[in-house]
Amino acid sequence: MELTLEQAATILGRTKRATRAAIRRGALEGVKRGGRWFVSRESLLDQPGEQARARRRADEIRAAVERSLPKSSTPRVADLVPFVVTTEVWRAATAAGHTDAVEALCCGLDAIAQGHYAYQPDAKQRAWREARGHLACAVARLHRVGDAAGVAALEDRALPLLAGLLRWAEGLGRRRPAEAA
Repeated sequence: MELTLEQAATILGRTKRATRAAIRRGALEGVKRGGRWFVSRESLLDQPGEQARARRRADEIRAAVERSLPKSSTPRVADLVPFVVTTEVWRAATAAGHTDAVEALCCGLDAIAQGHYAYQPDAKQRAWREARGHLACAVARLHRVGDAAGVAALEDRALPLLAGLLRWAEGLGRRRPAEAA
């Protein structure tokens, strides 16, 4: 993927002039087309500080996953924070009679459970993506009926932690190839 000189400078926290100088001295891989400089995203990782930034981002993702995973050695779906939060919202929506939201929340809970118990990383990813879709629908439906607490619980807790689980599952797929069925 190529970035403009401006994008690369912003990512590196440098001026355009300093970034251009890094290209000229060969410290950064870039090409000039049509009078504009373009830099490969991969070459940014070779820059001091960029690897540290990438490591910090990976650590943030890892921390989000660890927060959402159970503390016990035998993980249960009922210990996953996204499942717990969604269950609480489902109970409140059921008590309030928000049937549209209840349907989407049920489907989201089912998909979270399917992802949790799936063995293959791609099956986990599929299920958790599906869960995010159902929870997004639930957010819209809860918003329509004015359930701000339910919307906040899903948007602030369940969906971000589910995204962390998705990133973790994507990492599993990169570390070991899927087995033939």
